[in-house]
Amino acid sequence: MDLKKSLHHFLWPLLVGLVAGCSTARSLQEGQYRLAKNKVEILNDDGLNISEITPYIKQQAKPAGPMTYIYSMGGKDNKSGWSRLMHKLGTPPVIYTPEQVEASQENIVRHWNIWATMIPMSMPG
Repeated sequence: MDLKKSLHHFLWPLLVGLVAGCSTARSLQEGQYRLAKNKVEILNDDGLNISEITPYIKQQAKPAGPMTYIYSMGGKDNKSGWSRLMHKLGTPPVIYTPEQVEASQENIVRHWNIWATMIPMSMPG
């Protein structure tokens, strides 16, 4: 077996293990949740397209991508050089804030004169 195949057989399991072992909630404090997705239900449907409402949502969810995993590898503290490097290179997760959900609902009602319910999809921290 040549060196290239040996490295290939070694690196893939290592990469899969690193990604599988990472949690995007690792960098969150106790009681915090990562906002994974927003779900908006319009209660008095006037044929309004949901994409028209999106700009009025104050807290936009981001899917967990590779940069979120890199940030989470830094852990909760920012004391070690490794943590600071991972936090600098990565993208922090969006933390669910109930006050932002209420403000978004009020914003939608005020601008569109419709009643909408936001159901944040979060992941425990």
